[in-house]
Amino acid sequence: MSKLSTANDGASKSNKVLAYARVSSKEQDMEGFSIAAQQKLLQAYASGNGLIIEKEFIDVETAKASGRLNFNEMVNYLKKHPGIRTLLVEKTDRLYRNPKDWVLLDELNIEIHLVKEGVVLSQDSKSSEKFFHGIKDALSSRQRKKLRRAKNDFAFSTLVRCGHCGCALSGDPWHAEHRGCQMCILTAE
Repeated sequence: MSKLSTANDGASKSNKVLAYARVSSKEQDMEGFSIAAQQKLLQAYASGNGLIIEKEFIDVETAKASGRLNFNEMVNYLKKHPGIRTLLVEKTDRLYRNPKDWVLLDELNIEIHLVKEGVVLSQDSKSSEKFFHGIKDALSSRQRKKLRRAKNDFAFSTLVRCGHCGCALSGDPWHAEHRGCQMCILTAE
């Protein structure tokens, strides 16, 4: 779904692009969300669409907050190279999971190819495409928060014990099923 038409100023777009790949952790890289798999997908996409990957940027860290080292390097590269206005990435949540990064890239007036999603976002995108992308980003952020909460709830639930008999409570401490005595007094260790 390449849009190799003309840029907003009427000049021909370059076929040089940047590629970005990210995993949240080294464990995720080994569990099938590998950087190598993302690179292979992006290279095949570029080749099939007459694009040349000028430079690849790779991060192995979470995108929940802005400040990723190679993401920032990529942004600076885009600022210094106005002839490169296209970025290839596997999908939305590989690129960002926080609104600050989304706004930062949007202000650069670049074209973003979300390869697995089959979407090309640019200043020329329809408002409905941008709207649905915003929903995907919000859902991605919500999923991250939900996973973090589940992890925290699990860790907290192991610390909650019945104040009467001392047995561990299961599940969410506020909706816990008590499997011990009849007198349940929540106390944290």
